[in-house]
Amino acid sequence: MTYYIRSWTSVPVPAHCLARSQAAVGLRVRGPRCQRERVALPYSKTVLVPKSTPRFPKWTSELGPTPADNYNGKQFLNVDGEPKFAELAIREAFADAGWNAVWVDSFGGFKYRVDYPNGVVELPEAARAIPEIITRRAGRGGCWDVFAWKGKPDEVVFAESKRRRSDKLRQTQLRWLETALEAGLPPEYFLIVEWS
Repeated sequence: MTYYIRSWTSVPVPAHCLARSQAAVGLRVRGPRCQRERVALPYSKTVLVPKSTPRFPKWTSELGPTPADNYNGKQFLNVDGEPKFAELAIREAFADAGWNAVWVDSFGGFKYRVDYPNGVVELPEAARAIPEIITRRAGRGGCWDVFAWKGKPDEVVFAESKRRRSDKLRQTQLRWLETALEAGLPPEYFLIVEWS
C-alpha cells in the first residue's frame, strides 16, 4: 500500500512502523522493514525512533518574493506554491492526512502555530495536556517541532524536523524524548523527519 499526500513528499516508511501516523508526512510504503534511527538517550538506553526522509523543494525567487522574516535564518520551502518553513510543511502534511497538527514554537516563549508569522492558536485542553506535562518535566527548549493528534488520546505523534547533513537532535530534545518515554509514550509516537 502506498500513500501520497503531497506531490513534493515521498517518505519511504512502512505503515506498520507508524501505526499512529501511517498517512502522515506523505508516507510512501516500501519493503518489509521500517526506517528507524538509533537514538542514544542522555541518561538511559538507546531507542529506535521512526524516521522519514522527504525531499522538499526550496523556495526560489523565480516563484515569487522571499519573505523578509526568515525566523533567524530558516530555509524557505515551496509548499503548494507558498514559501513555508519545514516545520509548517510537516504540519500541513499531517493536516492533509486528517490529523490536527501544530508547529510547537518555543523560541521567545511557547506558542502553537499553524502558520507564520501569524497563525498562533490555542490547543484544546485534552490535546495540550500531553506536550505540556512532558515539557514541565523536561524543559521547554526540547519539545519536538510538530505535535499531531487525532480523536483518541493514544493517537499522537511528535515530529522533529532535521535538515539532512546540517542538523541533529540536540541534548534538550534528547532529554525531552527520554522524559516522554519514561512517562509511558512508546517510540512509535515520535518521528524524525530528516529532509533535504
